[in-house]
Amino acid sequence: MEWTNKNAVIYAQVNTDRQMKHWNWIKSQQTLCWMYAKSKWINVVESFQDWWKSWRDGLNQMIEYIKFRNKSDKVIDYLIIEDIDRLCWSMKEWFEIQNVFERECNVEIISLNQNFGNEPEARMMIQIALTIKFEYHGMNK
Repeated sequence: MEWTNKNAVIYAQVNTDRQMKHWNWIKSQQTLCWMYAKSKWINVVESFQDWWKSWRDGLNQMIEYIKFRNKSDKVIDYLIIEDIDRLCWSMKEWFEIQNVFERECNVEIISLNQNFGNEPEARMMIQIALTIKFEYHGMNK
């Protein structure tokens, strides 16, 4: 198999100190995303992360990094995440962040847990899955 000539960034995020200390979710998320990229022959050029106390500094740095790298030539093709809830905590946030990555950064979001594709039907499935997830966890505000 050959490399796809596609590049990606990885983003990982945890919500609590307990997740970081006991399960080391940052490392776990990064490893899963790296393994996915490798299985698809996608080159990972950078990895970003946030701890719950960082107020999304890593996310903001990643957005600026992608915008800068894709300004003249498209360098970054994908953002790979374990789960969409690493990026957002409500449907409103999902629509906002999706808009930023698609329109301003010109990248496709690949979520390992919600990997339905990018067609209109797939977007509807992601919205249904997120609505259920956010409602169940009381996060949809």
